[in-house]
Amino acid sequence: NEWAFIKREDEDLSEKYANKALKLSGKNGYEKGEGDACVRLGIIAKNRGQYQLAEEYYLKALDIRQKLPEIGPTVSMYNNLGKLFLTAGEYSKALEYYQFGLSLADETVKNGDDLKILNGIATCYLYLGEYQKALEYNNRDIELREKRGDRQGIANALLTAGTAHRRLNNFSSAEAKYKEGLSIFESLENPTGIAQVYINLGDLYHAKNEFRKELNSYQKALNLKEVLSEDGLALLYRNIGACYKELEKPDSALFYYNKSRELYQSAENALGLAYIEFSFGSLNSDGNHHQKALKHFTESLNILQSNQLSNPFLETNLFDRLSDTYTQLGDYAAALEYRNRHTSLQDSLYTLSMNAANYKYSYEEERRKNEEERRKNDQIINDAKFEKMQLFYTLSGIIALLLFGAGFAFMIFRHRQRKAAMDREIDNLLRNQEVTTAYARIEGQDEERRRIAQDLHDGLGSMLSTVKLYFSAIDAKIGLMHLESREQYGKANQLLDEACEEVRRVAHEMHAGTLKKFGLKAQLEDLAETINSSTRVKVELVTHKLDGRLDTQLEVNIYRIIQELTSNVLKHAKASKLSIELNLFEKIIHILVEDNGVGFKESAAMEKGGLGLSGINKRVNALNGKVDIDSVAGRGTSVSIDIPYQPAAALTENH
Repeated sequence: NEWAFIKREDEDLSEKYANKALKLSGKNGYEKGEGDACVRLGIIAKNRGQYQLAEEYYLKALDIRQKLPEIGPTVSMYNNLGKLFLTAGEYSKALEYYQFGLSLADETVKNGDDLKILNGIATCYLYLGEYQKALEYNNRDIELREKRGDRQGIANALLTAGTAHRRLNNFSSAEAKYKEGLSIFESLENPTGIAQVYINLGDLYHAKNEFRKELNSYQKALNLKEVLSEDGLALLYRNIGACYKELEKPDSALFYYNKSRELYQSAENALGLAYIEFSFGSLNSDGNHHQKALKHFTESLNILQSNQLSNPFLETNLFDRLSDTYTQLGDYAAALEYRNRHTSLQDSLYTLSMNAANYKYSYEEERRKNEEERRKNDQIINDAKFEKMQLFYTLSGIIALLLFGAGFAFMIFRHRQRKAAMDREIDNLLRNQEVTTAYARIEGQDEERRRIAQDLHDGLGSMLSTVKLYFSAIDAKIGLMHLESREQYGKANQLLDEACEEVRRVAHEMHAGTLKKFGLKAQLEDLAETINSSTRVKVELVTHKLDGRLDTQLEVNIYRIIQELTSNVLKHAKASKLSIELNLFEKIIHILVEDNGVGFKESAAMEKGGLGLSGINKRVNALNGKVDIDSVAGRGTSVSIDIPYQPAAALTENH
């Protein structure tokens, strides 16, 4: 096993030593050695893209290590399994293994596997599109690394945070995270990390359609190509090709795509080859060379299938592009087949994401139960201590009663103090629970509308569009129909168009919700009613000259500002009264949100970036507005916001 590790750069020789170690360990009943050999063989299989074989070795190693007294090796195996499926593109399965590992990890795990698992979970959520959860685990990762002084780990985690912000279209935050990571890598003189930052910055500029800046970042990474792995350099060439494609330089794009393919072939990276064939297909499709595009898309799918690779992200895009290509070539049956496969895979991805979320809930619930059990045990111990103390005080009281008769009164006084404190604690617990429920209800309603609207658009809308394709194919032959048939066809086609339009309308209205349909005033009234009916916080809403409608985007921004301020009050203020005023003056929209809660120190809150103040300031600044916060600890908070607007352009009649 030691030789297998030492010779790991030579995979064939390392595999030879690992197989010998596996055979000898099994023969001599040396389970730890057998497990170590399986790990080494699993790593070799993963590096070769043989993911199913790697899983078999890893699961065998996990079975062996679970029998050992130390928890560390088992946590390490869950990390390896998570990393395997992350590499294979099976993000939900990777997340499941990472969560198992995290549930076992404790303070005895000192080899950094807990940090690797947190980073892996953040990356899984990143690929699953749950960017806020990705940032949640990423922040935990960075906090632990800061405590352990792991600067390189912090830099790597900052790259993950930057990518999450990029996916959320928070481009300025993403760029700040990337550049913070770059500064650390430069101070550590780490060229590999520096190259990765430039690649990530290129991806960011691609998302912003700043293709010249993207190309410049990739060229800086290319200047450090000697530190990149073969696969990493192949990916960089593919990204440069994609950049040239966007710059409408197909010859340059083709040149870099070919260089990428050569490296993927040399590295025997099947997944990379599948991706580069997809890139070739997209390039030809954009150039209206649909037959060539079909060849490359089909080859990409064949590579995945022949190597038994599962990559839902790539497969979803392939099915989508194949359906479009077959439509362009007039093969509507094949177009329908791939459209159905695309829809089916999207549904399965949604189910997998929900399963991952359910597992996370189960894991959190189990942890909550364990914590509750621990608290109960602590309470039993505390009760026993209290009983001893109570006995002591009782005896002291009797003695004191004999001396001067005051002990009993003192005990009554102490008892009343404890009861009052307990009543306050119970009241606070009930209050916090109601606040959490109310805010979750508000967010849940918006999320449910968006989800149903998306299902209507992607499911029924997609099917109706496909049916429309078939009807379009009949247009060329309509002259051959009888007059009565032509009339029936025309009526059916009209009804189909109306059905498509109705699905789009319903999906749009559900996605828009109360705000876009009925206006800002109605949405604020709905918000106030929800809080009044769900919590002990009483909301007073006052609006002035808001009978008409503002510009839709302005209404959305104002509502989000008020919603965030309301959220802060519910979560942090411990208030019993909340006042919301929205006044429309000649050239100013004035917002005033006041509460009678505990208040806070604004400077301390801004330094910590808490209470949502940073997000509120950004929204108001984007509207050229001003924020004035008046808060004193223990005396409540008043937030006053003035936003300029043009009355003639902003206000419309509310029909």
